[in-house]
Parts: sequence; structure tokens; C-alpha cells
Amino acid sequence: MRYIAPAIRAGLDCLEITPHQLTGISCVQGPGSFTGIRMVFAHVHGISMAASIPMSSISYFDTLIHGPGKLLQGPAWIFIHSRRNQVYAMKFSLPTLRRITAPVNINLENIGPLVNKVQGQVIHAFGSGVRKNPDYFTADYWNILPETWDIPLPQSLLKLSIKAEYTRRTSFPEYLRPSDAEENLQVS
Repeated sequence: MRYIAPAIRAGLDCLEITPHQLTGISCVQGPGSFTGIRMVFAHVHGISMAASIPMSSISYFDTLIHGPGKLLQGPAWIFIHSRRNQVYAMKFSLPTLRRITAPVNINLENIGPLVNKVQGQVIHAFGSGVRKNPDYFTADYWNILPETWDIPLPQSLLKLSIKAEYTRRTSFPEYLRPSDAEENLQVS
């Protein structure tokens, strides 16, 4: 919380503009930390409403695939760390960047059936879920991309934000699993 607002202020100050001079504001909708996503959305909604500007949101998966996506061919999976033994996962076709699956939260034990590999096919994989769980990605068919691609490129964020649909309607985060607090509630 103490970093988001000062970072936004520093960016605006660097450009010597105020929020009222913006034509819109965009943020990454997730998936990710429940609290982190809520904090970002709270700031973006606040600026959108206070400055009377539209907002948009973009998927973290889309920001990541734009890095290496045009450089490779074939299927690619992004695996983002969700929690112990779980990842957020999504499959793309390269170099078109076309989404093949919807994003899911999955237990690492279920990656094999999810991937649905074809004999002789190489599958590109990257993301924080690969780095935190390397033992699940040792099969010969995985082409593990360098860690450099695990963080969105600034130009990818900018490109997707420019192409995004801006609206004055409320945007919603992309939650793929319940928060820890919700999972800890006892159902009676």
C-alpha cells in the first residue's frame, strides 16, 4: 500500500502531468496475489473516479506472452506461482499469441493431463511457477525459457494498455482461486 501511490505520483511528476491530464488509466487485472490485485484496483478506481477518466485492465498472462511470443513457434504455457504446489496456467499458440485455453489455477500434480502433449512436440514454458517448481518441468518435451521472460516488458505493458478497451464501467480483477481468508473460513 505504501508503494503504489508514491510510485504513481513519481511517474506523474516525472512526466510533469496531473491525473486530470490523462486520457485513461490501465492496470494489470491478475492473476496474482488477492491483496495485491485489490490494492492496485483500488488505486486505479480512485484515480479514474477523481480525475473523471476511463480505465481498462489487461491480463498478466497477455503481458508475459508478448515478450518471447513473436520469437517462437508452437505451443507455449505460462505458469505463474499461485501457492505451494499450485500455479496459474494458460496456453498460447506462437507466434500468433492466440489463447488456446482459459486461465486456470491448477495443482502441479495435474499438469501432465492439462498439457496434452503431442508426440515429438516441444512445448515452451516459462513463468514464476516454473522457477519455483523446477522438478515438474524436467521432461524432454519442455523448452524452459530464460528467467528474463518471467517479468513483463515495459513495452508490452504499454502496447497492451494502448490497445485496451477503456470504459467508465467498473473493471474487475481476474481471481482464479479463493483468497487464503476465504479458504480458511469454516462452512457450517
